[in-house]
Amino acid sequence: MAELNTEQALSYAENLVNWSKSLRHLEDVVKYVRDHKREIPMLADQLQKAREALDKAQGDLEAYERKVGERQAKLKADTDAASGEYEAKAELVRQLRQEVAKLQSSQQSLDQEVEKLHKLLSEKQRTVGQLSEQENSLKIRVQALKEELVRINKNLEPLLNR
Repeated sequence: MAELNTEQALSYAENLVNWSKSLRHLEDVVKYVRDHKREIPMLADQLQKAREALDKAQGDLEAYERKVGERQAKLKADTDAASGEYEAKAELVRQLRQEVAKLQSSQQSLDQEVEKLHKLLSEKQRTVGQLSEQENSLKIRVQALKEELVRINKNLEPLLNR
């Protein structure tokens, strides 16, 4: 039994040592809390400031998102307008190209017509030249015939008067 009492006494002593260590640890915790108790209002103030900064940042973010949305809408409208203008200009270019093709075709037809008229004019000029030559030839012949007629009349008068 004496052994049991010794074991019990040792166990009791160990429990007391552990309990005293726990008390010292608890004292350290209390001291830590008391020392840092003064920091709690500062931490609470910092937490409040952090929350206010977060709220402000969220407000700024929402305002920024609104501005970005407005800018995106404006850019989309500008893009749509530019796209419409581009399509209109592309259609105008297409029409102008068609008109140019028509004009080129008309120009080719007119060039051919001018070429035909040049040929016709050349032929007419040759014909006029030939007619002028014939007219000159006929004038010379008429003149010769007049002269012949005058000579015949001169010769005929003395014969008729006889």
